[in-house]
Amino acid sequence: MGSSMSMNAEASSFSDAVKEVSKATDAAVENGMARESQARQVKTEWWNARPKDLPNPGSFDDIRNEVDGMLTPQQFFDGLQFKAFLAPSAVFNLGHGFDLGSKAIPNNYTLFTTYATQQLVMMSRLDLSGRVFGRIIYMHNPRTTSKVIADVGSEPNSSRATYEVEHRGLDYCSQLKLMSDQSVSLSYMQSITPTWSAGGEFAYIGQHSVSTTTLALKYQNETDNASMNVTPGLGMLMMGYVKRLNSASSLAADFMFNIFSRESISTFGYRYSLEKAMVTGTIDSTGKLSTLYEEKLSPGLSLLLSGEADYAKKDFKFGVGFNIGA
Repeated sequence: MGSSMSMNAEASSFSDAVKEVSKATDAAVENGMARESQARQVKTEWWNARPKDLPNPGSFDDIRNEVDGMLTPQQFFDGLQFKAFLAPSAVFNLGHGFDLGSKAIPNNYTLFTTYATQQLVMMSRLDLSGRVFGRIIYMHNPRTTSKVIADVGSEPNSSRATYEVEHRGLDYCSQLKLMSDQSVSLSYMQSITPTWSAGGEFAYIGQHSVSTTTLALKYQNETDNASMNVTPGLGMLMMGYVKRLNSASSLAADFMFNIFSRESISTFGYRYSLEKAMVTGTIDSTGKLSTLYEEKLSPGLSLLLSGEADYAKKDFKFGVGFNIGA
């Protein structure tokens, strides 16, 4: 599966500032495609849909973005977290991060840097262990984008690199990945109707000399986002759903099942946004509860409160964070 081949470092979010850079890059791609297609009008009748009426489905990697954005555990933390960001210029951003007292990770300092223009985005993260995570995104044209992702560590065989090239047509998206461990993946998504899209990914994992095929189906409209991924060779089934109740609140559900081991896990979550605050919470079938509260205390200053209760393991975590300049 594509998720199994992605580097672990990608799972960690940079910061709100870096997320905004990525969103801006995606928006630039979409705006360029919209100009090329001359703001085509989408029809609702699938039998009347023509290629010019169908939207771009997004990449295979983006299928679960919305549900993972609400339910992923990476957004929850424990201990004390402090991040400060400065913008010396319109294209350069510098950040400092401190993590103290966490049960999951040792005390650490992280340096963030971001350089972003309309065509080029470069991001890096360096911590005290000497580990460097970097990403370069280059937009060749409104339809084609290249990415170079590197995760370099001081330990033997701990460094990885990936090159990606993505092409977005009017109603399809194709992507090729080449990895430093001799793994290769090729994915394709095609819009079938204005709301339905389908596709898949073929991946060859060089380290184990095995290949996998994942099939995907996605449904999306203004209020609903549903997806299903099936990997027959691994016996994996993943289904996700996000319902936007209104502009302030959303609900999410996720289900994973392995047909070989008969193991499954379900996760449910919610997100509620206020004028200056946002609350996100999840609960899964193992009984783990997680909640994240973020409030804008003033322009450029945010307070974060994170809590997690795992009753089965009798493990309880609490975190306090401050973001300055984000």
